[in-house]
Amino acid sequence: YISLSATKQLNEKGLPVSLKIVGSPVTEEDQPYAKQVAKDVEAAPYATLHDGIPHEMVRDELLQTDIFVHPSSTGSADKMRYEVTACAVPIISSNQTFVDLFEEENFPELIVRDRTPEEFAGNIEAIIKRSPEERADLGERLRAIAVRDHSLPGLIKRVTQLLKA
Repeated sequence: YISLSATKQLNEKGLPVSLKIVGSPVTEEDQPYAKQVAKDVEAAPYATLHDGIPHEMVRDELLQTDIFVHPSSTGSADKMRYEVTACAVPIISSNQTFVDLFEEENFPELIVRDRTPEEFAGNIEAIIKRSPEERADLGERLRAIAVRDHSLPGLIKRVTQLLKA
């Protein structure tokens, strides 16, 4: 519940931040966790819980998002990351794949190493205190990386380079 705790901390500091948790349990083993999350969100006036969003609605949902918080502990390249960055939404993540990329691209405010609510809250605060223009610029820089690294022309270029090697 890192995101929930981080949001609570920001609200206690007087920053009116809301959290929207989206997703449904995938397996039967997920059910107890999902029930606990629902209970905790219900007790938090600054958070809401929603079922999964159909794929065709993801883009519209992301375009209404100010910051995407991704407290993943895996190192896998999460498909959601590509969708978020393609929509020019700043993403704060503890996923090692993101950490490596964000270090390489010099985005320290998007990196979370210790996966603590305090660290997430600090990064969220740093981004929301930026001007709207600065946040938009950050989103556009992330979108440019998504286009460069994950678009069809980018893939063709990388495959061509590999074939020539």
